Amino acid sequence: MPAAISKEQVQEQETTELINKVFDGSVDLLLRLFVAKKSIRRGNTKAKQIVSKWNEAFILMNIIQTSFSAVASLL
Repeated sequence: MPAAISKEQVQEQETTELINKVFDGSVDLLLRLFVAKKSIRRGNTKAKQIVSKWNEAFILMNIIQTSFSAVASLL
């Protein structure tokens, strides 16, 4: 018998497929759409915290990428 797949594994796989299919693999695009929804603007504090953390991480990733590019250009 095949091993049982957990609910979390199914959710992760389905989410990845959805992001790839609908948002061309762009989590950033998904989050922008999510932020635009009224439910977040109406005071969904948890959602606002998640989006805020994502924005912080995205900014840091851009800084790191820019730094790597600058270092690579010196080599």
